Amino acid sequence: MKNKKRIKSLIAVFLVFVICFSINVNAQEKEEFQSVDVDENQFLATYVSYPADFEKDFISAIKNYKSEINVSKYRIYGSNISAVLYEICNKYPEYFYYDLSGTSYSTFMNRVAVIRLEYYYSESKCKDMIAQLERAVKTPLEQVEKLNNDEEKFLFIHDYIATHNTYDEDGLSDNVDLVDDISFTAYGCLVLNKSVCQGMSDAFILLCKRAELLSYFVSSEPLCHAWNMVKIDDKYYHLDITWDDNATNSGYDFIELNGYVSHKYFFKSDDQFIESGHSKSGRIDWDTENKANDSESYNNFYWENVDSCIFYIGAYSYYIKDGKLIKRDRYSGSIETAYVIPNKSGWDYSYSKLAYDYTTNYLFINEYDGIYAYNADSGDVFKVFNNSENGLILGIAFFGDELKYDVVKNNSVVATKTASIVFPTSEKILGDINDSGEFDINDILDLKQALAGSFEGLNKYNADMNADGEINTADLLLMRKQYVE
Repeated sequence: MKNKKRIKSLIAVFLVFVICFSINVNAQEKEEFQSVDVDENQFLATYVSYPADFEKDFISAIKNYKSEINVSKYRIYGSNISAVLYEICNKYPEYFYYDLSGTSYSTFMNRVAVIRLEYYYSESKCKDMIAQLERAVKTPLEQVEKLNNDEEKFLFIHDYIATHNTYDEDGLSDNVDLVDDISFTAYGCLVLNKSVCQGMSDAFILLCKRAELLSYFVSSEPLCHAWNMVKIDDKYYHLDITWDDNATNSGYDFIELNGYVSHKYFFKSDDQFIESGHSKSGRIDWDTENKANDSESYNNFYWENVDSCIFYIGAYSYYIKDGKLIKRDRYSGSIETAYVIPNKSGWDYSYSKLAYDYTTNYLFINEYDGIYAYNADSGDVFKVFNNSENGLILGIAFFGDELKYDVVKNNSVVATKTASIVFPTSEKILGDINDSGEFDINDILDLKQALAGSFEGLNKYNADMNADGEINTADLLLMRKQYVE
């Protein structure tokens, strides 16, 4: 008798379950898919846990342009799905074409059953854009492979993105809707060379992933801003490419220049980032744990106050600081002055920046009257491009095999052009600063006049008689001595 009652009870429970299941199924069939709740001011949701296989299946679906994916087996609550998808997407910036804001999902028993995926572009266009992105990452990754350690690799990627990206000025407004969606992506940063903070941060993560470096996406909802964190030697450090990527430190308001990059926000601790303005509350109000609380190993490091790219050639790194081209031994840390940038009327040496042609050993420096090349093998410096613009050349950087320069007038970039570089066809003729083909009294007179005024139009390469990287009265005395002899 007891067994019969037990069987009846089981049958009753089963019937109730079937009825509830049917009700839920019918309700689900009638219910429209719910949209993923996208907070446009929140670039990354708080960290959440989810099955690793869910991430694999979700990314596989995006990679293969699927329109929907059944994820019921993972038992993820609908209330958590937004945070889960945010976190996953920020780990995979290469899938920039996936439209998270257009994603929707259905639930069963409060758990996500099916996710419907949306894309910004057609599958064929996505594939074409991916190919463009792959070509764009090739150049920096080839250089990263030549570097010695993680420190140099992080620094190179930071500098490369800062000098090859123009900030989308629509991002300066309080209305995120004004910004083109592509400016939030690694594609916008690396292919179109135009993005906002999220695009630069995504580009950094993408290049670091390819270089097998540990980097993370960090965002602050109060600041409506994003940056990166890296891990090196078991410590975490903040770096903000966006705030290092403008010319405010060079006396301008907000102006984008090719070749400009500071290192004020590179490899910093939590406290240093709070002090630098990365917090509205005076404490950590970004979305990571207190990871970089003791990360001050790089305080007062050599890149402090360096507002130019840092390039690596052989055993040395090169950068501009205090009006000098500095040559630093990558192993011992010893430094020497490779070249002194002359101060001229209306010219501040802080305007001079550095570019590097990866196919040669030439560094390029913009000066008042044009662009000069420095041969890293010989130490020779000579003019390769004359400034005939109605304005100053305040920014230079290589894009592929083209040296781009910015023409600045009245605190504004009026044009970005390609420089036609012309190297000297003849050997160096010491003392021949007027390029007449021989050294004579006219060169002495020209140098004397130049030292009192401007070197515009003169060959500083030939004027450096003692090859010390400087042009001064010592060179004039040597010229006089040589002429008399």
